[in-house]
Amino acid sequence: MDKIEQVAPLTITFPLPPDELKVNRRMGQHWGIQHRLKDDYRMICRLLARQQCQDSLKVCRMTATVYLGHRQRCDPSDLGSWCKVPIDALVAEGILLTDSSACIRSFTAFVERDAENPRLEIKIWRPADLESGATEKALRSKRS
Repeated sequence: MDKIEQVAPLTITFPLPPDELKVNRRMGQHWGIQHRLKDDYRMICRLLARQQCQDSLKVCRMTATVYLGHRQRCDPSDLGSWCKVPIDALVAEGILLTDSSACIRSFTAFVERDAENPRLEIKIWRPADLESGATEKALRSKRS
């Protein structure tokens, strides 16, 4: 694997998806509205990904942390769907080679609270970081 000097993970911040795109809210919604909202959110995510990262990675490990605002709720089983569009944006912008397990070796999602700044943060560990075991240490400290 390629050696990269910087050990800190790459952090990319996205807004939370619109409520209308969340799994439990889509029922009975006209497909045209949903399509337009998804396209708008996809464009925002692509722009933010391009602004925050110029790297291109063939292999990585990833964590996603959803920071919920005041009175927001989240079904933990839906976290993967909340991350789909931002991860697709990383692939579309060439930051990730693909969103398959060939590129993303592990993916872990967390839920936290930040009433002032609800957001989705994706942290990406690069190849040199993988060799040093930085991801496992960070995950263990996050669980504590």
